[in-house]
Amino acid sequence: MALELSEESHVTEKQMIHNHLRKLLAGKKILIVLDDVWEKNPDTLKSLKAMLRLGADSMVKIIVTTRDEAIAREICHTVEPYKLETLTDKFCWKILKQKTAFKNRVDKKQLKHIGREIATKCGGVALAAQSLGYTLNGKTSDEWESVRDNYIWTVPTPEDPSSKNHEVQASLLLSYHHMPECLKMCFSYCAIFPKGHNIVKCDLIHQWIALGFIEPSTIFDTMQLGEKYVTQLLGMSFLQYSKTPSSDGRRDKGVTLFTLHDLVHDLAAAMLADKVNKKGNAVESSCHYALVTDCSKPLQLSTSSPENTYFKKTFYPFQKRSSTEKIKALFFLNCGKIELRGGAFSPAKCLLVLDLSECFIRKLPSSIGQLKQLRYLHAPRIQDQENPNCISELSQLSYLNLGDSHCISALPESIGDMKGLMHLDLSGCVGISDLPKSFAKLKQLVYLDLSYCKMSISEALGGFTKLQHLNLSDKFTMHTKHIIGHPEVIGNLIKLRYLNLSWCMDVVAPDQINSLVCCISTLSNLEHLDLSCNTGICSIPESIGNLRKLHTLDLSGCYNLKKLPDSMVNMVSLKDLFVEEELTLDEPLLPRLCLIATLCGACFK
Repeated sequence: MALELSEESHVTEKQMIHNHLRKLLAGKKILIVLDDVWEKNPDTLKSLKAMLRLGADSMVKIIVTTRDEAIAREICHTVEPYKLETLTDKFCWKILKQKTAFKNRVDKKQLKHIGREIATKCGGVALAAQSLGYTLNGKTSDEWESVRDNYIWTVPTPEDPSSKNHEVQASLLLSYHHMPECLKMCFSYCAIFPKGHNIVKCDLIHQWIALGFIEPSTIFDTMQLGEKYVTQLLGMSFLQYSKTPSSDGRRDKGVTLFTLHDLVHDLAAAMLADKVNKKGNAVESSCHYALVTDCSKPLQLSTSSPENTYFKKTFYPFQKRSSTEKIKALFFLNCGKIELRGGAFSPAKCLLVLDLSECFIRKLPSSIGQLKQLRYLHAPRIQDQENPNCISELSQLSYLNLGDSHCISALPESIGDMKGLMHLDLSGCVGISDLPKSFAKLKQLVYLDLSYCKMSISEALGGFTKLQHLNLSDKFTMHTKHIIGHPEVIGNLIKLRYLNLSWCMDVVAPDQINSLVCCISTLSNLEHLDLSCNTGICSIPESIGNLRKLHTLDLSGCYNLKKLPDSMVNMVSLKDLFVEEELTLDEPLLPRLCLIATLCGACFK
C-alpha cells in the first residue's frame, strides 16, 4: 500500500513548523528578507503570511522584494510598497561595456552610439543588459546594428507590450536566438525544473549528455563541452549560482548549485512548450520530459496530441515511434512519503533519464532492468537490504547515484559491465563492506563518491586515471589503511580536480601522512583539496606549493597543525584557505596569502 501524505498530516506538519518558528524567534530581534518573490497564488501567499505571524510580542521585521506590485500588495495590506527605480540607460550601457569587453575594441567610436541605443532597450533591468552584453561580445558592428534593429523589439508578448517586462523578455529572446542549436536545447531543458529549484551542476551536465544534447568533438569530450555550455549560460545570466543551500542534504562541499531567474525560466518554458507535461500523472503524446507527482500510480499516456515531427527528424530520423517511446526523461516531484511502484515508469520503455530522488524507495523495482537505453539513474535512499541486481542490466548507464542507501549490503557482481559509467555516487552506503572485483573495469569513471562508507577501497582505484572528482571523506576511517599503505594510488590520478580526504587520517603516523600529501602534491590539475578534521596532520610538506591550480584548501579541524609551509606563496590560484585559530602565519607567508586568499580562522603573527 502506498504511503500517502494526507491533508490532515500536511496541516499538522505546517503547524509544527509554525510552532517551531515561534519558539526559535521568541524574544529575538530578527530581520527576515524574502527576496524576489514571484508566487502569485493567493492561498500560498496567505499560508506564507500565516507562517510569519509570530505573536504581538514578536520583534521580527520582514522585507519582501518582488517585481510584481500585486504580490507586494497581497503580502502586506498595511504598508504602501516602496518602488525601486529601474537602472538608468547610462548604467545599462556600463554593464553592456563590461560584458562586451568594450574598452579593448578597436571600433569603439563606431559602436558607442549603437551600444547606447541598445542600452535603452534593456528596460532598466541588469538581467537584460547582462544577457545582451554577453551575446554582443566579439560581434561585428553590423551584428550590433542587427541586434539594435531586430524585429523582436516590436513583437507583442502575452503581457502588456508597454510594460518593462516586455523589453526584458525581448532582450532575453534575442540572446536565445543567437545561441547555437545545441546550447538552445541545453538551456530550454532547464525548464523541467520547478521555479526556484536548485540545479546540481554535474547532474545537469550528465542529463544533457544522456539525452544526446552534447556530442563529443575531436578536441573536447562531452564533460568538457558541458562545462563550456554552463560557462556560456552563466555569462548570459541564463544560469545563476544559487544562494540557498541544497534541500536534499548533500554534504559534498564540491557540489555547485544553479538556479534560473523566473523570467529566464519563463523563456525556457516557452521554448520547451508541449515537450514537458504540466505535472500530474498524465502526459500527452508530444511530451518528451515528464514531471510526475505520484510514484505509486501507473504512468498515463495520452495519444490525443499530434506527433512532434521536429524532435523525430532531429534525433530519430529513421524510426517511427509510439508516444510511449517519446518520453526520454522522467522526474517525480514531492513523493517522499509515497512508495515507488514499477508501474510509475515502466510504460516509458525508451527512458534515458530517470530521477527517483524525491520518491520513497523501499525496494528498487526489478522493472528498471527493462529500461535498456537508460543512461542516467538517480535512486538514493533505498530502504531494502537486497542487492539491487536489476541495475546490472543497465549496460548503457553513464550516471548512477545510490547515495544514502544505508541498507544495501552489496553491489551486483557484474557492475563492471557498465563500461561507460562516468559518475558513481555511493555516499552513505554503509551496508556495503566490499566492492565487487569487476569494479576495477569502470575505467571511464570521472566522478566517484565513496564518502561515509565502510567499504575498503579497491586497489583498482589507481587505474581510474580519468577521475576528476574523488570523495573519500570517512568518519568510519575504513579508507585509511589502503590509501596510506599505497599513497601512489592517489598520485596516479593525474586528472583529479577535486579531492576530499576529510576525517581519514586521525590514527595515522605523521610520516605516512607526509608521504600521502607529497603524492597529492604531484596532482598538477588539482583545484580543490579538503583535508579537514584530520587531527593526525601535524605539518604540511613544502611540496604542496606545487599545486599551482589549487583554489580551495580546507584544513579546518586539523587542530595539531600549527604552521603552514612557506612554499604556499607559490600557490598563485589559491582563493579560499580554511584553517584553525590556533594556527599562526609568519613572514613571508602572511602578506602573500592575505593578498591572494580568503583566510578563515587563522591567527596572524
